[in-house]
Amino acid sequence: MAVYLVGYDLHEGEDYEDLINALKAYGTWWHCLDSTWLIKTSATAVEIRDNLRKHIKNGDRLLVMRYAEGSAAWYGFSKDCADWLKNNLLIRGSVITSVEALSDFHWDGEESSA
Repeated sequence: MAVYLVGYDLHEGEDYEDLINALKAYGTWWHCLDSTWLIKTSATAVEIRDNLRKHIKNGDRLLVMRYAEGSAAWYGFSKDCADWLKNNLLIRGSVITSVEALSDFHWDGEESSA
């Protein structure tokens, strides 16, 4: 399964509960930024786009991109949000020996004390 970034700009004041439910239906998801989700799925970017497109309105914008393993960096997230990133974005087999503050964790193939 791959991790995809889903970003959107939506009309303010509209109800997007169906879109949120469609994103959550992928099962493994992260939503710690207002208009950004990460989802883990075996679907393709086109399949995800086509599925989510049914739940947005004309004039809304939607971006779906596959995450390429190997580089991720973040700052300022809660432990739960940072743990999801660490557990789902890091290259399989990579070992992190010590991370004191996951909210300040940075990953680019090497451990950083950011």
